[in-house]
Amino acid sequence: MRGMSDAEVDRAKGETSSEASKALRQMKRARMKGASHFVNVNLDRDMKRRLKLASFNMETSMQALMEKAIRQYLDANGF
Repeated sequence: MRGMSDAEVDRAKGETSSEASKALRQMKRARMKGASHFVNVNLDRDMKRRLKLASFNMETSMQALMEKAIRQYLDANGF
C-alpha cells in the first residue's frame, strides 16, 4: 500500500480483517437458520428409565418424546 505509513497499513489491514470476520459471522448465521441445535439434559436414573420405557412402548424415539413435551410446555405457558 504505497504512500501509507506502517500504522496506516496496519489499521487498513485490521479494518479489512474486521469486515471479513463480520461477513463470515453473518454467513454462518444465515446458514444456521433452520438448523437443529442441541440441548443437553441431565436426568436422574428413574426419569431416564421411564423415558426409555415410554419410547419403547410408543415405538418412537426419546428425542421425539422430549421435543413434544417441551413444545407442549412452551405452548401451555405462552412461549
